[in-house]
This record gives sequence, structure tokens and C-alpha cells, in this order.
Amino acid sequence: LRSGEPVGLMAERSPAMLAGLLGIVKAGGAYVPLPPDFPADRLRYMADNAAMRIVCAQAFWLDAAAQACPSAARVDLDSVLADACDGTETSPEVAISPEQNAYILYTSGSTGRPKGVMIRHRSVVNRIHWMQRTYALGERDVILQKTPYSFDVSVWELFWWMLSGSSVSFLAPGAEKDPGQLLEAIQAGGITTMHFVPSMLAAFLEAAQAEKPERLREKLGTLRYVFASGEALHKAHVDRFYGLLRGAGLKEAKLINLYGPTEATVDVTAYECEAESALDYVPIGK
Repeated sequence: LRSGEPVGLMAERSPAMLAGLLGIVKAGGAYVPLPPDFPADRLRYMADNAAMRIVCAQAFWLDAAAQACPSAARVDLDSVLADACDGTETSPEVAISPEQNAYILYTSGSTGRPKGVMIRHRSVVNRIHWMQRTYALGERDVILQKTPYSFDVSVWELFWWMLSGSSVSFLAPGAEKDPGQLLEAIQAGGITTMHFVPSMLAAFLEAAQAEKPERLREKLGTLRYVFASGEALHKAHVDRFYGLLRGAGLKEAKLINLYGPTEATVDVTAYECEAESALDYVPIGK
């Protein structure tokens, strides 16, 4: 691989997806999400635009990867992951520069055509170190990985746990749209840290409101940090969040409003929301 070369990654949320992502980065490449549910013409455009020579895909998606990028070499992630689990694989001896690309995400683009946003290792490391300094996680913490890997929020969900010595729990593909499955996943995984787009946070809180306080304590009792970004967070969201959790006796959980464009590496401002704030709006913070 050339330094920071784009490498396609086609996988559902799974250990194979994470193995592919880490493999690409450790080999000196920049991973480029190619979500299997994207339209075929969009995938072909992204592959052509990035001039991909290699695509890593789960076995089930190898044919789709071939259609998206016919000239690229294809790597079967399931096979590679199985080989890696036998303990014989070693990390490649590749020097990674802080200035080379870590990933490329294709946004919708104001012109109607996807535009690739190239993010360097230095920026990603800076962003995740800020999270750890400000909202320190430890070995008992568990991050819920629920954001599709084509969106930039997934970056801290996928990398922060490694830096902080905590753990990650993968939500079943598609479950991010189901508040009921989310409630069950938080309890089952002992989730302490997670993210919501505000509109989904509203749907989640509405579903949670149907639970009795004692059941809510069981299901959400491990939560420490809930981050919100991607849309405007409103005071109604904050009031309902704190009203519901405090009503269930959960006093530790915090709601943090984040804001920033993909081009600036996920977020650039943060505001820790307060219960019973006198403000009639939610700032984007510092």
C-alpha cells in the first residue's frame, strides 16, 4: 500500500468490520466505508473517485464489492479474521505518519455528488484524546457501537475504547432504528457511553417513558455519558432526558451536546447539558 492509500471496506457492523478497519489502518492505508445497503451507482462512483485498488469485504458481500469496483483486488474479511484468531498473524512493520490519511468518508455533497472528506491520523488522535481527557473512561466502561461506519460519529465509537482501556459492544445491524432493541442492548451490554442523533433520542426517550421506574433503573442503570450530535438538540430533549432518568433514580448519567462538520474531524464544540436549566435553548458550547 502507498502511504494513506484509500482501501474500500464493505461490511455490516461486526467484529469482521472492526478487523478490516484496523487491518487497513495498520497496513498504512485509509479506510473508505462502502456500506452494502448503498445504491450500486453510488458505490461505483465512490470506488472510482477514490481510485481504489483494494476492497476488503465480508464473504457475503464479495460479489457486491466486485460490482462496485471490478478492477480492485478483493480481500475476504471473514477468512482473514479466522486466520488471525489462530494466533499466527503479526502486525505489519509499517511506519504511520500523523499527517497521512486515516480514513475517507463520502458526504452527500452540496453539488448532489458525494465528496470524499480526507481525515489525517493527527486529527483523529487529537479528537479522541480530547474525549478521554474530558470524559475519562476506564476498564469498567462499555461504548455502544451503533452509528453506521459511513458517518463520522462511528470513529470515536470504534477507536476510543482502545485508547481508554474500556470495551466496545456491537449493536445488531438495523437495531439502531428500534428503541426497544436499544433498551435491551444497553442493559445486556452494561453500556456506559453512547450516542444519539436528537430525533432518535426523542424516539428512544418516548419508548423508555413506557417503562416503570424500577425497570428503567435496571435497563439504563449503567449509563454515564450520552452524547448527541448530527442535528439541533432542543431544550425539550434535555428536559425529557433528565426528567425521565432522574425520576427513575439515575443521577449519574449526563447528556452532552456536540457539534461539528465531518471536515473538522467529527466535532469542534461541546456543551454539557444541565437539568432544570434556566436557558430556553441548548448552546453548542465551547
